[in-house]
Amino acid sequence: PTFVIAYVAADNVNLYAKAVKGYKTGGFNTRASSSARFNAGFGEETLWSYELGMKSQFLDNRVRLNVAAFTSKYRDIQINVQSDPTDIRKTDVLNAGRANVKGIEADLTVVPVKGLRLTANYGYLDAKYGKITDVTGTDISDQFRFINAPKHSYALDATYTSPDLGFGSIEANVNYNWQGKRYSTSNLTSGTYIIGSYGLLNARLSLVDIPVAKSLRVGVFGRNLLDKEYYIAHFNVGVPGAIFGEPRTYGIDLTAEF
Repeated sequence: PTFVIAYVAADNVNLYAKAVKGYKTGGFNTRASSSARFNAGFGEETLWSYELGMKSQFLDNRVRLNVAAFTSKYRDIQINVQSDPTDIRKTDVLNAGRANVKGIEADLTVVPVKGLRLTANYGYLDAKYGKITDVTGTDISDQFRFINAPKHSYALDATYTSPDLGFGSIEANVNYNWQGKRYSTSNLTSGTYIIGSYGLLNARLSLVDIPVAKSLRVGVFGRNLLDKEYYIAHFNVGVPGAIFGEPRTYGIDLTAEF
């Protein structure tokens, strides 16, 4: 079920409160550490999520500001654990006791002149396990952390689209995405692996709406222009192991619609 209360505070300002109940079904883990673990399977997880927010537009719809604060309360949350510290192939999905994820999200979009759009968004996340019990009934939640849940993150984006030039429009985009440090393993007893904070700068220059067929676009792009070295995964394979993100990359693409 979903429950929403909304209030139109002004012509372009909407305030709302929302409550949602959800679940993720249980199942069987084909990478379980033993046949007994596989046969036992894992149960569903459930949550209640609550959100308060505002959606608004100002200055003849040239400024848009959306803000939301939320909290999600999990029961029997499913966690993926590397059971053997030296073998990443063996993982078990277990039902933890309780967890709480809360945070704030804010998005700001500004159109200062025709064709130019500036966007900024920020996210704050506080994710914690409240209770995890082992086979003896002992609370071991202090041994676990949420993975891929940076406390702070933000993104900046600037896009300019020119007027129709007869053979299409020129579209230029520059964006920067940053995220704070995050855990990459949930079970600290298998080793504490933290991916440090990093930011990625990307850009694209395209010719769009070329009047061929229905629409044709061609673009050149660059990803990770600062050639930042960063992990996308970090784990234990007997010794510390990691998968790196893509280095500086350039390319060209062509897209046609019919």
